[in-house]
Amino acid sequence: MRVTEDGTLTVPDYAGNRFFNTLGNLLANPRASIAVPDFANGDLLQITGLTELVLDSPEIADFEGAERLWRLTPERVVLRPRALPLLFGAL
Repeated sequence: MRVTEDGTLTVPDYAGNRFFNTLGNLLANPRASIAVPDFANGDLLQITGLTELVLDSPEIADFEGAERLWRLTPERVVLRPRALPLLFGAL
């Protein structure tokens, strides 16, 4: 994954990761949201915005083995402190 200065996430897609249906949904409706949990302290980062599929670009070669990329350009970012009821730490 790559994050640019403006916060855009670029995510590689590889054969066999079963994202193909999700990518089709993003073509039909580019609005998306992801949640990034921090299991150490229970915080949750929510990112919502617009996606773009990159199907043919030299940039794909930057991610070894990737077949395509998708991007999420944030429109809203919310940090929810202690939103997770369970915490996980090192064993």
